Amino acid sequence: MKKLKLFFYDRADCQLEPGFPHRPIPVLSKPNPEFYQVVSSPVESDFIVLPVLLSDVGASRVSDQDYVYSYISTLPFFQEFEEKHLFFLPGIDTWAPLFTKATLFRHSVHRKFPDLNAIPYPYYSDLVPEQPNYDNLVYHTVFSGFLGSWKGRGELVTALSIAQGIHCYVKGMDRFHDHLPPEQRDENRKTYLESVRCTVTVCCPRGAGLNSFRFFETLASGRIPILISDECVLPFEDRIDYKNLILWLPEARIPEIEPFLLDFFAKTAPGEIARRCAAARTAWETYLSPVRQEQLVLRALRQIKAAKHALNAAQARDVANLREAMKK
Repeated sequence: MKKLKLFFYDRADCQLEPGFPHRPIPVLSKPNPEFYQVVSSPVESDFIVLPVLLSDVGASRVSDQDYVYSYISTLPFFQEFEEKHLFFLPGIDTWAPLFTKATLFRHSVHRKFPDLNAIPYPYYSDLVPEQPNYDNLVYHTVFSGFLGSWKGRGELVTALSIAQGIHCYVKGMDRFHDHLPPEQRDENRKTYLESVRCTVTVCCPRGAGLNSFRFFETLASGRIPILISDECVLPFEDRIDYKNLILWLPEARIPEIEPFLLDFFAKTAPGEIARRCAAARTAWETYLSPVRQEQLVLRALRQIKAAKHALNAAQARDVANLREAMKK
């Protein structure tokens, strides 16, 4: 198969906001010569790559989607070759589309309002969990995390706190993990990981975005994620049979988490639970772990090139109408 041709912007052409760290993109910061050829002209390229995370370019305005779009539209080759552009947009919870034909690798992709070439990208962790151990199961489920701005997390903490028919570990925090003192972060992390070792399922509610680091960490830990997000697009949906390894709780049913879990454990044999846990770990190892993310990127880029960046019906909508629909 022919190599994909990549043209990289020079940092001097990126008009980066001074005073902030601008992190290199994953995977393609050192493109594998087996799959990619770096070229010197955007004209001959298959993709034009921004070498830093798009979430870093306006570090003081990271949640301002209009600003981000205004930034990418001023890049030297964007107007002429919009569909060739490739951006990594991790670390921002918002799912709001940028209304672009460029390729976007991002954590949060909305099923009803995606950009044309928005690719769901798993959260990355340097900490690779050890092989699953099921010797000390205590809880039916656990949740520990920042409550944030989405009311569903608070509803979840309330529902779990009053549950009497299930054993659960629950801790809602009013401050984001990275904003806590280092010693408190370490202690919280240690306690949380210990709770995961003692549970079968882990509650993974969405936040301001549609997914969470917790979801992928749960798969890696060989536990069953309870994804609470109605419109989330997951990575590799065409290859991973998510319905047979995770649980999906509709957002409107958060107050019913106790009967939901009681019903699951009553109807599911221990052998099936063990199979789901093993399948979760296998899916993470096969498709979602850090060492597999090169495959995700390469496969997506090959598909996008083969499709010749063709417009789909959603992308062809009037932008004003789409923005209005997003508010509903």
